[in-house]
Amino acid sequence: MKRFVSCRRAEPILAALVVLAAALRVSAADSPRSYSFLLADGTELPLTMRQVNENFLSLHRLALRELGDAYDEIPIRLLHLAVDALLFLPLTHEEAHRSVLNSEGIGSVSQPWVGSDGTARVIGVRDDTLRELRDRDLPTFIRLHTAGLESDARICLAAETLAAWGEERGALLWTDHALRRLSLIAYLANGLARWGPELDEEDNELDRDIVGHDVYGAARHLHRPTMPFQRYTDWSDLTAEERRFVRRVGWRSLMNLASPLLWGRGGWTADGGDLRLAASLAHGLTPFGDAIEINGWAARPGRWGVHAYGRAMQNRDTWFPAVGLRRADLTTSHRVNADVAAHLWQQPERLSFERARGDWGAALEATFRVRVTPPDARTTVRIDLGLLAKTRGYLPEAPSLRDSLLPRMGCSLVF
Repeated sequence: MKRFVSCRRAEPILAALVVLAAALRVSAADSPRSYSFLLADGTELPLTMRQVNENFLSLHRLALRELGDAYDEIPIRLLHLAVDALLFLPLTHEEAHRSVLNSEGIGSVSQPWVGSDGTARVIGVRDDTLRELRDRDLPTFIRLHTAGLESDARICLAAETLAAWGEERGALLWTDHALRRLSLIAYLANGLARWGPELDEEDNELDRDIVGHDVYGAARHLHRPTMPFQRYTDWSDLTAEERRFVRRVGWRSLMNLASPLLWGRGGWTADGGDLRLAASLAHGLTPFGDAIEINGWAARPGRWGVHAYGRAMQNRDTWFPAVGLRRADLTTSHRVNADVAAHLWQQPERLSFERARGDWGAALEATFRVRVTPPDARTTVRIDLGLLAKTRGYLPEAPSLRDSLLPRMGCSLVF
């Protein structure tokens, strides 16, 4: 386990968030909302995938809340869509790629803006470094390709959870969620149209994107992990078997349309409106193939929320199961709130694309949110203390595929 981030690094960030909370407008008509910020995620290296995702979503929601009724104006909605597509989505996507390199101690530079060739990228890594990572740890090298799409999917899941539990208005979540869901489908389904980016590798290797096309690159390296190394992969570079895999991924990506939030609903009510229920389907890539996921939510708004999932993961030919359950306190009056989750999975031996035998693994996550402001404060500030314990295996948003025992620290604002 790497050394936990120094508290001195987190103190100025926490102080800035408290000042921000004091300055925010609070309408009497607003129901209390919680905005969590993850300041440290178990490693002295900052900005893991989960940190970027969680902090982005909270800041994004805060910004839209501050717009108030102005957000209902069509020009503002269109501006939001443009900024989301050109800045926010590339930012979180590329930071996810960079975070995988970060977990391996490999430095890189994120360029989360769309260049003249229509791509955002992560640069600053030599071919020999990437080749060594592929030969030493192929699953992590594959995750380097798929991490951006993994991040997009987890932000979608977080938004669905907020909407299903009644923790945020669907209207504030919809634009970013719809953009990410549809972009996931478009990217994963590139192979159905045989579309190729046709990127030429730059003369200076430090100017090259680390992986090129996420899906095509993952497919090629899964099937031919020892082939001569090259970064960029076009449709024409794929073998017939690799193209079948890409088409498999493309057809399954259409399952991402089965999200109630995408169609304007956070969920459904029952028991006289006191119980909220929701369900969705999702599909994405893994370090050893791809996965289909079904999610279900139940909540008593303002009291508790539950999220359960079942995941079917496939490598070349074999299916492997996974299940998980999360339960969160949603009350705003308690001194301490708990948010706990358990995960159980079977994944192929050595996270291999080829092997039919599986290994079992598990993870436990817990976060305790401790109120540090008086009960009658206009804005409640909580210190969030958490822990992730996992065996070796793939857990979305976890910093690495290794077995881990990682402390977490952050804060939450409730108002």
